[in-house]
Amino acid sequence: MSEKKEDKVLNNLRQMFDAVFKSERSQSFLDIFREVYGNDYPEEANPLSFETNNI
Repeated sequence: MSEKKEDKVLNNLRQMFDAVFKSERSQSFLDIFREVYGNDYPEEANPLSFETNNI
């Protein structure tokens, strides 16, 4: 694959990643996670983030 084409592919992947992981979640999306996790669901949780509390 040419370097120019590879850069275009990587740029498209970055844009798709940002569209998914940086977008605000709809109320329906949040309601689903609240129902699944019940009282264990903190309001500030971001179920699709890559952040963890593992040490």
